[in-house]
Amino acid sequence: MKIVYLAGPYLGRDYNEIEENIRVAEKAAIELWNLGYGVFCPHLNTAHFECKSKAPPENYLECDLQIMQSCDMVVMLPGWWDSPGACKERRHAMSLGIPVDYMVAPFGKKEESMAVSLLHLPKCMLCGAPWQELANDFERLAHLILHSIDREKVIREAEQDRLALRGKN
Repeated sequence: MKIVYLAGPYLGRDYNEIEENIRVAEKAAIELWNLGYGVFCPHLNTAHFECKSKAPPENYLECDLQIMQSCDMVVMLPGWWDSPGACKERRHAMSLGIPVDYMVAPFGKKEESMAVSLLHLPKCMLCGAPWQELANDFERLAHLILHSIDREKVIREAEQDRLALRGKN
C-alpha cells in the first residue's frame, strides 16, 4: 500500500476557520483511503492542539516532516500556496525526492468533492484540456491552479520549482 502524506492549510483566523481546514483535510483523507492509499493527515493527528497542548507549535511541524520521510508521496490540498507550513512541507518533500501531487477543489470550492491525482489523468478534469498539449507536470499544475488563483503567482512558483530542480542536477 502506498502511503500519502496530506499537506494543506491548518491555521486560520479563529477556531472555526481552523475547524474548517481540519474538515477539508479529513474529507481528502477519506477520499484517498477510499482510493486504496494509506494516509497520514497531520491535521487530524494534532487537531486543535493549539488549544489543548502546551507543546510549541513548531514541534508539530518538525514531527510531521520526520513522518513524511516514510511516505511514498505528498498530496497538497487546495490553498496550500497561502500556508507557510504547507509550503515548507512541499519544499521538504521535493528536497527528499518524494513525489508531490495536488488535489484541486473544482472551481475553487472547498466544499465540493476534490479531484485526486489530477496530473496523472489524460486530460484536465476541470475543463477537459488534453495533457499532451502541456510539456510537463509544472505546466499541468499551473493549468490546474489557474482555475482558482492568480496566474502570475502560479508562474512565479513554477519557475522557482524549475530553478530548485536544476540546482539539484
